[in-house]
Amino acid sequence: MLRVLSLNCTNLTRARLESILHHAHTQSCHMIMLQETRHHTEDVPWASRLAKTHGWNTLFSKPPPLNSSGVRRQGGTAVLWLRTLGKAIGSKNDDLTNNHRACIVTFPNFVVASAYGPAKQCDINWFSNLLFHCSVTSKPNQLIVGDFNWGPTYDKLLPPEWYFAKPSHTTHAGTSPTRAIATTSVSQISASPLPGIPTHFAVTYQVHWPNQVQQQPQTQRLRRCQTFQWLAENLPKVKLEKILEIVNVELPKLDAKCSLLSSWRRWHARAERAFELAVSCGETLQSGKTQGVLPYLSAVCT
Repeated sequence: MLRVLSLNCTNLTRARLESILHHAHTQSCHMIMLQETRHHTEDVPWASRLAKTHGWNTLFSKPPPLNSSGVRRQGGTAVLWLRTLGKAIGSKNDDLTNNHRACIVTFPNFVVASAYGPAKQCDINWFSNLLFHCSVTSKPNQLIVGDFNWGPTYDKLLPPEWYFAKPSHTTHAGTSPTRAIATTSVSQISASPLPGIPTHFAVTYQVHWPNQVQQQPQTQRLRRCQTFQWLAENLPKVKLEKILEIVNVELPKLDAKCSLLSSWRRWHARAERAFELAVSCGETLQSGKTQGVLPYLSAVCT
């Protein structure tokens, strides 16, 4: 099982982050989803350093934009996860509008996202794109948690195979804007006020993954690094068509609505597969070797 803490912190400060980290420890949480951080820089180095001293990795979204008066708008999201969960790849959704409203972290067997929805009305495009960006990871377990400012419109957009945590009050005013949705059973465990944090409660959820989350030390990962050299100036048309036919079956092109990162990864996989087939039919030579690199936590195209 996975335990997740979610909180709209209404401007993240050092004191508030200390309180959040302490509460996450008392709740035995594996992850923390923050909304309305209102951070000013992408990396938020002071928060990353503080979280690291407590054993957490961090990913912050793009900072929310300034309004016409130069004041930081509402928004900004973050995901924190225990380093013992192992390697992960973070995505800030650079190709999305309102990319400060969500950030996604992908693990080997699951993907999680912290989300902050517009307060005035439901944003159909934002919600649909968020679901789509999680689904294109092809991970069997997917979880989105946050202050959606949930409305009936989102109920209609939620895929029928997704689960919904039955909400209780998540604010001092008795409302329930914070929700958790997942591709497997998820339940709300508690909702607690934290000292110095107004309006919203810290909400703890429990996710019942089919395969229990394993905490493990980080290990080296392999990044493929291969070079190919054509043996002839022009590849025969018949062989070229045969190679493309196989590539299109094994790795079809993605829809134009896919994220830039997903499209780039698929393009790279298609190109690599085409060269491998060219090697097998004697049209290219392959050289180079795999190289070990340390784990990283930012989205990298390989």
